[in-house]
Amino acid sequence: MPKPKRRSLSDRTAAAIAAPDHAEPDPPTEQELPPSDPPATKEPATAAPAPVKASASAALSAIPSGPGPEIGRRTSVYLASHALRDARSAYLVDHDTRTDSPDTFSRWAAAAIVEFAALSVEDRQQVRVELGAQASGVTKPQQIVLPEEVDQAVDDAMRADLLAGCRDRSQNVFHGYALRWATEQTRQRAGLKELPEPPDRLPSLYRR
Repeated sequence: MPKPKRRSLSDRTAAAIAAPDHAEPDPPTEQELPPSDPPATKEPATAAPAPVKASASAALSAIPSGPGPEIGRRTSVYLASHALRDARSAYLVDHDTRTDSPDTFSRWAAAAIVEFAALSVEDRQQVRVELGAQASGVTKPQQIVLPEEVDQAVDDAMRADLLAGCRDRSQNVFHGYALRWATEQTRQRAGLKELPEPPDRLPSLYRR
């Protein structure tokens, strides 16, 4: 019996074209199968940054009260003379009008910085716009003590500001806005047109 003639590639193509519509084509051979995509690899999960408000809340609880040394990093805030005068006055006014007000200027300043850090990026930027840049000229330093948690809250807030395109030149500028903002908040709460003149030497006002 004669061996059937092997169909050429052109014969197979012509037969496939002439075949009825319902005819299924031959399954592809292993060599004709397209290469499969490699399995997708999972990207390693990255830890989300700690919320600023959470770090600010921890910072507030870290500010001590009552007699005793203030523990933390000593630093100086540089403000224009009138801004520093008003901040010192606001500390005394708050002590007279708010039962939960800190009992030293350093603690009042630290609390003001933490509260400013706890604002949203948008609210902090609005404060900057409303207060404006500090007037150029002679500034006066005021030494304060900042617990480690306060520094961390400031770092978190400044990082959030930077990612949003708002950048203070330094921590001192951030601190300055915080104290000026807290001063204005005090003046408004007390219903004062101007804050009273503070004494040259601020007292420690421990509540007993």
